[in-house]
Amino acid sequence: MTDFGLEAQKAAELHLARCNEALWDDPGVLIDSPASAPFCGCDTCVVREVLFAAWPFALREQQAKVERLHREWADALASLNAKLALVLADGVGAEEKDQQ
Repeated sequence: MTDFGLEAQKAAELHLARCNEALWDDPGVLIDSPASAPFCGCDTCVVREVLFAAWPFALREQQAKVERLHREWADALASLNAKLALVLADGVGAEEKDQQ
């Protein structure tokens, strides 16, 4: 599992534990629920809260991939521009020689 996967899993487990603690706490003790919406512990609520807890990690991983691809694309484009400049410069030089 990737670091993202482990971090997301740990975050989701901790978040669910806190949601369940708030749900099943002593009736006399009021704890604010960290749940993103009303939480009853059903499968739908669990899935929603897992996604809520894991989403920031997924975004961070995808952002890193996009940034890496952007750098690679920018480097490739810069290399292509440099090659094109050399070709154009050679062409201009050849035309000047032909005119003499």
